[in-house]
Amino acid sequence: MENVVKHSLILASMMVLAVPAEAQEDSLPPASIRAPNPTVDAVLAPVRALFVGIAAHDPEVILPHIVEGATISIADSRAGANQPVRTVAFSDWLAQLSSATEQYEERMPNPVVDIDGDIAMVWGFYTFHRNSAFSHCGADHFSLVREESGWKIANLAFSMRATDCGE
Repeated sequence: MENVVKHSLILASMMVLAVPAEAQEDSLPPASIRAPNPTVDAVLAPVRALFVGIAAHDPEVILPHIVEGATISIADSRAGANQPVRTVAFSDWLAQLSSATEQYEERMPNPVVDIDGDIAMVWGFYTFHRNSAFSHCGADHFSLVREESGWKIANLAFSMRATDCGE
């Protein structure tokens, strides 16, 4: 009899604990706070440095975070795009960045990071703003490698579009 009571109490306790999960309001979004992860943060450091360098029009901020010979592939689906898909040397793109006069800001709110040994990938939706006004959006895809000095961007591919951006 004592075991039956004990099992009944355990079962009742489990049911009470399960009720709040079922009773949660459906209109609330799930929590999006991630625990700090030093490896993920290290992979994201070059990406963040790129965004800081873009905003500052400063290639010197970006250069330590890319490998020599890195490339950028751009898939531009905006109306009037001369070349829908093109690849440029990162160094050529950086030279153009330094002469820009507009204020730039790129935002990638929820990057996905995958790591396998000394290679990593960062993927995410981004929005780009010129002079504080929305310009375009797309997806960024960074390929990174870990060198003795840390993680570096080996290649960047991104899409560009002016619609379906959630703005």
